[in-house]
Formats: sequence, C-alpha cells, structure tokens
Amino acid sequence: MVAPRVTVATVAAAAGVSRQTVSNTLNCPQVVRPDTRDRVLAAVEQLDYHPSLAARQLKTGRSRVFGYGLRTTRASSPDPIGDRFIHALASAAQAHGYRILLFATVDDLDEIAHYRKLRLQADLDGFAVTNTHRDDPRGNWLSKSSTPYVTFGRAWSDAASPHPWVDVDGAAGVALAVGHLWELGHRRIGFLGWPQGSGVGDDRFHGWRDALLARGVQPGEASPWHRACENATDAATAAARDLLSAVTAVVCVSDIVALGAMTARSELGLSTSIVGFDDSPVAHAIGLTSIAQPLTRVADAVLERLIHPTMPNALIEPSLTRRSSTSPVQSGG
Repeated sequence: MVAPRVTVATVAAAAGVSRQTVSNTLNCPQVVRPDTRDRVLAAVEQLDYHPSLAARQLKTGRSRVFGYGLRTTRASSPDPIGDRFIHALASAAQAHGYRILLFATVDDLDEIAHYRKLRLQADLDGFAVTNTHRDDPRGNWLSKSSTPYVTFGRAWSDAASPHPWVDVDGAAGVALAVGHLWELGHRRIGFLGWPQGSGVGDDRFHGWRDALLARGVQPGEASPWHRACENATDAATAAARDLLSAVTAVVCVSDIVALGAMTARSELGLSTSIVGFDDSPVAHAIGLTSIAQPLTRVADAVLERLIHPTMPNALIEPSLTRRSSTSPVQSGG
C-alpha cells in the first residue's frame, strides 16, 4: 500500500501551526519565532517532508540557486582563501534553503560568457562574484543585463556600476599588524606589497602608511621600507632580500608574499619579524603571524544580500592571529 503523500498541510497539522507558518519557516526562516521554527523543522524531519522545488519555483519565480565562478590559479600563486570561502558560502546557502552552482572560468571575459549562458540555461537567481579589481568588467555587464549579484570585494573603479558588496577591511587589518609590531618595540616597520593599482593591495598599503603616520613616522611609496612584487613566493623572496636589511619588521600584503619574505629571512640569517595577510593553512603550517579574514561572516553577508539585495554594503573587520614569526625587537633595532 502506498503511503499518503506528505504535504504542507500535513506538516502544519503535526506542528500545530498554519500552512503559512510552515511556508515561512522553509522560505523566510528569519521571520518565524525560534521556538515555532524548531517545532516546524522537527515535524518536517519526522515526516520526511520534501517540498516540490518545481512547484516552489513556479510560485515564487525563483530557482533558489546562485552561481559562483571558480577561477583557475597558478601553482606559484595559489588562492589561499578561495576553498574556504566556497565552503562557507555553500554552508550559508544550505542553511537558508538555497544551493550554489559552481562553474569553471579562466578570466573575466570567460566568466561573463558563462553568466550569459547560465542566465538562459539554468535560470539562476543571481551570482556571487569574487576577486574584484580595478576596471573589472564583470559588474558592469551584470548590472547592464539586470542580473542580481553581490561581490566579495569593493568596486575599485569610479566607473564601476553601483552594486551590493561585502568586503574585509584590509587597511584596518594591516593597521592591526603595525600596532602589534609597535607593541613589540619595532619602529622600522616595512611593507611588502603588490604593484600599485590592484585595489586590494593599495588598500592594504594605505593601512600601513596611515598606521605609521598616526605614530609620527612618515613613510611613502618611495620609502626604503616599502617594496612591491607580484603575488608569488619567488618574486617576494627577491624583493624581500633588499627590504629586510632596512627594517626590523615587515607587514606583507598576503601570506604568499610573507612566505617569500620568510625564505629571504632564512637565507640572510636575520630575525626580522614578519606578518602575513589571510591566515591561510600556510600560515598555520609555518608559524606565521597573520591577519585572519572572517570568511564565514563574509559568506553569510554575501548570501544575505543575494536574498535581500536592498541591504547596505558591509565592511567587516579582520583579526590578528599571533604566532612565532613575530617577536620583540632586539637591542639596537
């Protein structure tokens, strides 16, 4: 004998609530009281209720699926936070009854081509976009095509279309690193960054410059305490060899760059304190003090703005994770 089909009405009766409350719990859980929501979810689990996605899409006009372009990386310059952000974003989506559709891309234009195809073929509700940069064409294309999207990263160009974004305050993170080194007695604190114009890198450079200015030190881009290189360990090692002789401590724009700086420090037999940015698995493995990006909070905020696009933009504070790569300045430093 075939068991009777479980419906919204069945769940409502078991939980002692209305059908609308069941619908709200499954589609807009934030508007339901926690005790009521728990009772409905318990009934859903007990009855093994599975709402019809097709019926829901017909009713709401939404697929409850967002797209995310997964970019290829070079072996010399891996993405230290990409995997963790994707996992956090997928977890946030699942908690709200959504899913993330991943697709592979190689560059901005390839990603735009996939946006065009997926809008027609997959009927996605929108896209999460990462690795924003100056003159980024993706946001302008999505805005002109009236495609909902939220970026992890600010619009770094004045010509960029206004859109919802979430970002980590890179300048504030570097200021934390400078403050940490200052407390350890360091006064000659360098910065190993990326070439000017990257947006993210410029923001972190400004954090270093402004933190030293606030302490009566006047560095600049031409300062012997500042060097720039590509985000690759070999390039960072070469740049750090010149920088380390002028300072007692260095703040690096990324953990990848910091790894190169630590290689140069070992080669030169120095004890320079080094701070990275990203708090990646590499930082954990080599004892690197690093600025941690709160990726779970970022992913939650991105997902919330995909669902509710009128929410204000969010700039999230990072934190400092102290490890053995930083220590008090030696006498005479």
